[in-house]
Formats: sequence, C-alpha cells, structure tokens
Amino acid sequence: MVRATPQIIAICLVVYVAQLGVALAVGAEQMAELFALALPLDAQPWTVVTSVYAHSGPWHLLSNLALFALLGLAVERKASATGVHLYVLATGAIANVSQVVFSNVVVSVDAHVLGLSGAIFALIGYVVTGNRLSGFMLDRFEVPHGVQLVVYLALAVAVTLATAEPGVAIVGHFTGLFLGLVLGAGTVLSADRLAVEEPPEHR
Repeated sequence: MVRATPQIIAICLVVYVAQLGVALAVGAEQMAELFALALPLDAQPWTVVTSVYAHSGPWHLLSNLALFALLGLAVERKASATGVHLYVLATGAIANVSQVVFSNVVVSVDAHVLGLSGAIFALIGYVVTGNRLSGFMLDRFEVPHGVQLVVYLALAVAVTLATAEPGVAIVGHFTGLFLGLVLGAGTVLSADRLAVEEPPEHR
C-alpha cells in the first residue's frame, strides 16, 4: 500500500538537499528567495508550495519530521495517500501564508517563512477532533456548531501560546491547529467519506 507519510518525508529531505546545494552555489539569501515564502506572494508564487517542505536547518528539519512521522502514520490509517498529501500541502500553505501576512502587514517585519510545522499542527488538531471519542461526545451532547468553533478557537489560542518561543511562527501554528480541529470534526480525510460508491450489480 502506498503511504503518503514516507513520501512527504522524502520530499522534505530532497528539498533540504536542494536548499543546501543552492546555498552553496549562490548564497543563503538567494536560496531563501527561491524556497521561503515572503511578500508579495506573486513575486515567487512557487514558494507557496516549496515553503511547506523547506526547512531552516537540520534540527528544524529532523524535529519536524519526527513529529510528522508519528502523526502522519496515525492519520493515514483511515485516509488515502492522496488525501494526506493534499491535506498537508493545503494546511501547510495556508498556515505559512497567514504567518507571512501577519508578520509583514500587522507587525511590519520583513519575514520569510518555511517549514512543515503549520501542517503538523493541523494534523494534531485532526487527531484531537477526528477520533471516535470526540465524535461521540459532540453527538451525545449535541454541541452546536457555533459553540464548537468557539471551543476550537480557544483551544488553538491556548496551545499556540503554551508552545510559543522566540522565532517560532505562532500565527502559522495557530492557523494550522484551528484548521485541523475544524477539519478533524468533519472527518474530511475519512476513507469512507472519500470513497466512491460502487454501482449496484445487475443480476
């Protein structure tokens, strides 16, 4: 069976090797322009994708991949490889865009953003709300959708602040976690949900 998790890990490793090669060839600043996300987005639009898989150094890379491997394999037990690829890319890109927009527009810092952590936080959120126990509790107590969103928002803020450190993309982490909580509650990666119903047999 094809697994997305080792494929994404391989992509990150290949991208990091490419980063090292470009940095050696033309310098770290030019490498950042080619791989890291920055404003304006239309200047290097491909970085919306490359920034998800690129990393700032070996510790950043290895720590992210270790956590991603655990979460990715857990989520992928009931999801398709294609679904996981799309989920990681979409949530990672949205998280990175939110961080770079916040840094540049709100706090006026010329930021360059890269890394898989936004998608990792989205996987954490998915694991929290996408499991059977969470689904049962929400159904059992008939929690309104509006209340659920407020709870997810508060949880995302609390976790983000608890894990915040200098130099960490906290807005990207918050965005990824909030997206994951919402998408997990909807079990968007469920293989049953994504399956195409087979036509009935004619006898």
